[in-house]
Amino acid sequence: MINLDITGFYYRIPVEPSGITTVLDLLNAARGSRAPNGGVLDFRLDFSGEFIETIAVEYDDRSNPESRQENLSSAFPKRRPQGLYSFTDDVTDPANRIVNPGRVPGLHAWQYYIFDAGNQLRSRFGPSGERGIAPVVNSDQPPFGVALNDGDTVVWRLVGIFGLNHFFDFHRNHLISSSRGRPVGFKSAIKTLTESGIDLTGLAAE
Repeated sequence: MINLDITGFYYRIPVEPSGITTVLDLLNAARGSRAPNGGVLDFRLDFSGEFIETIAVEYDDRSNPESRQENLSSAFPKRRPQGLYSFTDDVTDPANRIVNPGRVPGLHAWQYYIFDAGNQLRSRFGPSGERGIAPVVNSDQPPFGVALNDGDTVVWRLVGIFGLNHFFDFHRNHLISSSRGRPVGFKSAIKTLTESGIDLTGLAAE
């Protein structure tokens, strides 16, 4: 089986692997089917027809939308009320694929990750370790795509991506601090971020 997991929606469904090689194949196979907890999936492609714009899961009175990540000792696991849960990303036009300084504060985008049966990440890295992402329509194509295998899990997350100036402010004011909780110098913060491998010339939506 190949598992499809929508983070935050409490949705996970196993799908028969026959005939499935791309992420879009998997989404189409799961679409309209009832997951073990009762959730029913729908989705919409974006303007390009290559990426996901909207993911939605509906829970009705036959559903039990309960978090699988709750501590096993908890007597009160987290549950979603019945209803329709839907998120649409902010990538509504080609210009927003790149977040440039001063234009937008950032965006939200749906991103997928492919894990093998041993929970090792298979997607998002090219042959030399460079990062990238393949569109869902050809997520089996190199350099960043891989064909789905029996035992894989595809995890979808809606992620936030900062514009450059807002990224600076966030790290300076909230994340980059000394062990005693005092902000360090801005130049030190930039040096720390750069040494961490973060490209500060502009942040691209992956």
